[in-house]
Amino acid sequence: MELSRREVPLYGQLKACVVLQGPEPGPEAEFYVVLEGSTLEHITAAQRDQDGCTLHFDVPGHNLLEVVSVRVYLYTEGGLVSRLDRASMEYVLDDAQEMAEFLVSHSQCLSASSYQDVLSRFGLGDNDARRKMDENVTKAMANLGYLSERNVLGSQPEKELQPRETVLHLAVRLGLPRLSQLLLCHPAAVAAAGLPNEEGDTPLQLARRSGTRALLELLTDPPDLQVTPPTGVSQVWADGSRTLRFCHDTGP
Repeated sequence: MELSRREVPLYGQLKACVVLQGPEPGPEAEFYVVLEGSTLEHITAAQRDQDGCTLHFDVPGHNLLEVVSVRVYLYTEGGLVSRLDRASMEYVLDDAQEMAEFLVSHSQCLSASSYQDVLSRFGLGDNDARRKMDENVTKAMANLGYLSERNVLGSQPEKELQPRETVLHLAVRLGLPRLSQLLLCHPAAVAAAGLPNEEGDTPLQLARRSGTRALLELLTDPPDLQVTPPTGVSQVWADGSRTLRFCHDTGP
């Protein structure tokens, strides 16, 4: 079978398709795609295109840079399941994944000058680059799965907050509304949104000066988690060997 993507970023959360070879199955047939790696076992329903041979599916995030197998199964009326074909796909590192890991690892030592460091390191000098990075770094940050109070506020506990630059400050400075929304979905974000940095600026004040409407609206009226669905990926259930996660853009 032909696979539209041989490489995907570690955080996944994108579309791929396979083109089946051989006779076209009947219209009642159902298709499923199974991705399997050393720590990945993902089963998802595939949607068939009008040509009858092209299947579309959502690629999940992963936690290892490795090659995984992609298998397509056919389910027909009467409960018969058969494997149609197999291919491989490689999870690779990209700039968005590197930036997400940089933000998490440096969350406790940010300063106002970190903004310029990130701009130059990840080539965010123009608006198109920032928009693309905003979408992808948000997916990468969500897929990491360990965004914590420590990452949002730095190393200090919420009861002993001192002025400092946080990841939310940095996201606003960079003009990244999607990443800012993800950060604001964390319980500690209520404190982070009103926390001044060492220059005395809160994320809301930075948003006002930026002139970016989406950021200003987001910081003025942060999402209420009781009524607003979270953004990114949520862990629903886990045991010692398996994790069920929900992607709010594409589903489980």
